[in-house]
Amino acid sequence: MRVLTWLLEKEVKGTTFTEEEVVESLIRDIGYRAEGRASRNILRHGGVLAQDVGFGKTVVMLGLINQRRKAGQAKAKIIGDIPGAIYTPATLILLPPHLVNQWQSEVQKFLPGIPQEKIIVIGGGQALKFGKLTIRQILDAEFVIVSWECCTKAPYLKMLANLAGLVEPAEKAGNRAFDAWYKTALARVEQNIDMLRDDFEGFIEHLESQWSTSVLEASSVKIRVPSKHVTGASYINSEKRQSPQSEEESTSKKRKRNASTEQPEAFEHTIKFSSQDNWESMNCAILELFSWARILIDEHTYNNGWVATILANLKADSYFMLSGTPALGGHSDVKPLAKLLKINLGVDDFTGLRSDIFNKKTSDLTS
Repeated sequence: MRVLTWLLEKEVKGTTFTEEEVVESLIRDIGYRAEGRASRNILRHGGVLAQDVGFGKTVVMLGLINQRRKAGQAKAKIIGDIPGAIYTPATLILLPPHLVNQWQSEVQKFLPGIPQEKIIVIGGGQALKFGKLTIRQILDAEFVIVSWECCTKAPYLKMLANLAGLVEPAEKAGNRAFDAWYKTALARVEQNIDMLRDDFEGFIEHLESQWSTSVLEASSVKIRVPSKHVTGASYINSEKRQSPQSEEESTSKKRKRNASTEQPEAFEHTIKFSSQDNWESMNCAILELFSWARILIDEHTYNNGWVATILANLKADSYFMLSGTPALGGHSDVKPLAKLLKINLGVDDFTGLRSDIFNKKTSDLTS
């Protein structure tokens, strides 16, 4: 009861943090160093539940969710109607693949009154299931339990790229390159969601137009786009890649013949509307389309690489992290955890990092 009371306080009232930015500059003419400081208070809802294994973290979190359901949390917002995202009262649970079945059984055991169709489960290796999910199904759900492994698989990233009007990221892109691509995709998805609401009949045509522009950018050496390079006729004929003069001088007759016979790549997608009268009938209901009532990340210490980028950028009213073994050895351990809670702890102090963390962070900077 004490833990449940604490969780309710953190979700309803939240916690205020102070973020501070410091800038320094040397004024050489008078030998002074000027310093500028700016700070702001931010309110964050959620927290970290780090009880030992066996103390019932899953059960007490389900208790929190059930209490909020009874209080009518979903009535606080107009479902599906906020700028740049689709609001859903569902709880999104993200976790390693081996915990998916455990969470599903716990929900069914302790909250037996929830209909099975309101519990959506997507395990490891089941990324294609997102292609069948509709927006309406997510809006009607109470729990969406997902193995975070799915979010980095090619089928899922293809759906995200389609809905952003982008070329997919390179398969072996480094963390830094993927982070840049993902944030670009999120910004585009936010814009496209508003377009989806206003004119869903022209939505796919709009995405295709964006994608065509992205193809030229991905095939160009002049425009930096952390996307998969495009091959074939769309690469050879790209105006961004080479000028007509250089093409005439450097392209062989055989290559010219191939370029004239090859078909440009088409905008391949699986986006459909099961109803001609409702944008909520669209499939490919990926996580980035929504703002969730809460996001719960179990065993957050296992996330890394592309998964860490995705977990840190999803939207929700509140965020909870569960772990029996959180890393708390220093600033470098706490900072990734704070990032998941949308709290900025500033820049890294590389002089105080352990050698393994230093090597990892510096390699990411140049990937």
